[in-house]
Amino acid sequence: MSDPLEPVLAQLAERLAQEAAQRYRIGADQARGRIERAWRSHQALRALARKTPSTRALARTRLYRQAASQAKKDIYYRLRRYRQESNEFSKGLERLRRDAAGAESQAAREALARSHASTAERWPDLDDFLERTQPVWRDCATLLDVGCGLMPLLFPFDRVGDRFRRYVACDRDARCIEAVNACGQVPPGGLEGCVWDIGDGWEALENQTGIKRYDAAFLLKLVPVVARQQPRLLATLADTPADWLVVTGSRQALARRQDISRRERAVLGSFAKRHGLVVESEFETPSELGLVMRGAGL
Repeated sequence: MSDPLEPVLAQLAERLAQEAAQRYRIGADQARGRIERAWRSHQALRALARKTPSTRALARTRLYRQAASQAKKDIYYRLRRYRQESNEFSKGLERLRRDAAGAESQAAREALARSHASTAERWPDLDDFLERTQPVWRDCATLLDVGCGLMPLLFPFDRVGDRFRRYVACDRDARCIEAVNACGQVPPGGLEGCVWDIGDGWEALENQTGIKRYDAAFLLKLVPVVARQQPRLLATLADTPADWLVVTGSRQALARRQDISRRERAVLGSFAKRHGLVVESEFETPSELGLVMRGAGL
């Protein structure tokens, strides 16, 4: 049984959790659990709480303000992680490998995919997303997923056409690629995961796959991230070697309860205009907005 917090600290943890739940995309119970786990090991704070039974008095102390600030930062940065902690991910990956050929394979793939922030956001609207993008990938022979995360684990290979032969998924996160390559219930040779970074360039990916150009490519929630972190690489994304591009952005911030659809839409539009990409159609789901573009060179 876990060591209970001092009553004054428990009250402040509840108050802080409610504030976090209003500001960030986390439930109050989950936030309180994280705060309490951190504070149980904070012996100086607990000692101060035992001498300061008033929540108002304790909340004014420097030690408490520092602990509260750290707790909020911890919640924020945990929510910004695309993939959950290594130990939990390893358990999910082991389950996927164990059940890859069994009756539980679909449940194992879904559970692991939902441990990734990007696919977790898309999960409630997955059918909507697939329906709106199916005209692009349905009759493809080759499909490229740039910065794939764990989306390949949710791709409906049973809905592709007779021409389909390769889904190449690339990401710089080697653990995600490990999961992609452990995925079961996929046509033999149909799914290939490659560890690759945008900065490596397209020739490096071609050297791994032997494919020079694809029928279509997913750039899902990728362009806005690259625009913020590595804008010089947007030109590389614009040169994605595919005839059609599905480029999307998020409607909600990853960590905060904030509508960012207007900002994301502007980034996608600017990306297309600056690099001369022709937008053929637009779509929206409750969690995502996207553009279907002709690839460079068409």
